[in-house]
Amino acid sequence: MCGIAGIIIKQRSSLNLPELARSISQLIKHRGPDGEGFLAITPTEQTPVRGKDTPTFNRQDLKHIPLSNTAFPEYATGVFAHRRLAIIDLNDSGHQPMCAPSAKAWITYNGELYNYKELRTELAQYGFTFVTESDTEVILNAYLYWGQECVHHFNGMWSFCIYDVTKKQYFASRDRLGVKPFYYINTKDYFAFASEQKAFVKSGLVKAQFATEQLSQYLISNTLEYSKQNFFKDILELWPGENLILDAEQNTCHTYTYFSTNELLNSSKSTYSEKDLIE
Repeated sequence: MCGIAGIIIKQRSSLNLPELARSISQLIKHRGPDGEGFLAITPTEQTPVRGKDTPTFNRQDLKHIPLSNTAFPEYATGVFAHRRLAIIDLNDSGHQPMCAPSAKAWITYNGELYNYKELRTELAQYGFTFVTESDTEVILNAYLYWGQECVHHFNGMWSFCIYDVTKKQYFASRDRLGVKPFYYINTKDYFAFASEQKAFVKSGLVKAQFATEQLSQYLISNTLEYSKQNFFKDILELWPGENLILDAEQNTCHTYTYFSTNELLNSSKSTYSEKDLIE
């Protein structure tokens, strides 16, 4: 279990990004006791920044390792935060937020790919190089090769957000069954995401107000999570098997389904062989 979060400014705002990011990171600290990292994003550059709980690194040769004296840029329009629980690649190189060796994409990621070694071998055949032993870097290179279709190649559980430096877009995804959480807020001024709802509430980003319809459905029908709107007003949930695309410059945000268990279960059995159904 790791913790991820991010805030992207869509138009001029009084939000203090560094302060908010640090507050949210502390609120999800229990999800990742092995490290803390930040990425500040401006229209022209991406800067890794240390946090209060960022460990001391032996390596300084990797682009995603923050230098000790780096501060948040004054004109950051976005920030990623990450709380690390080290499972794969326990070394410095596994620190997040992470960038691909080409620095064309950055990610904050919570999850585990079970087939990352197979994908790493395949991507190496396509000319990709790797500087870490982590599944995080595999996701980044897979995105650079397959684009949004990369999720169809993943076997695992995940919740992540990628910043595409070339396209100036953010790409978020949640695994097929929704094992890993992804909550978000989308207003005219900003977009924010986090692993837990309380990160938004306790940081003061939103008020602790019930969403009336969801409360009614729970009290009357004992129904939970039947829609993307959560118990807290203004907090939405990326649905299992769903991707999200945010273009902050064009002020557009949309989601789409890449996998649906209902479609699979309701399809004609004649479409699938026994092997296909098991897979």
